[in-house]
Amino acid sequence: MGEFFKEHLESIMMISFLVASALGMYKVYVMFESQADDGIDIKTLEDEIIAIIKDLISKEDISKRELLSKIEEDRSFDKDRYSNLNENRLNQILDRLYTEYKIESYDELVKKIKER
Repeated sequence: MGEFFKEHLESIMMISFLVASALGMYKVYVMFESQADDGIDIKTLEDEIIAIIKDLISKEDISKRELLSKIEEDRSFDKDRYSNLNENRLNQILDRLYTEYKIESYDELVKKIKER
């Protein structure tokens, strides 16, 4: 039995390598193939959240700390659809708004939105 492995060691190693490579490629395929079911991209979701933010800020005075909870309480907010919204994601969206309005703080953002 030991002679068989000595003679075919290269073949066994090549087959093992090919099986491991195929398994690795399958894992990568599964990872990249799984996208949002409804086909909505992140920019669209961000735009919808920005619309909610602008609507909330224009209606009432909300502090930056209260904003996330107010967004989640809003009737147009779908928890399943915006499952990745958390405080860090909200800060990224606010940074996008700061760049869009060419401002540097939440207070300035509130003023700009209320002016419109």
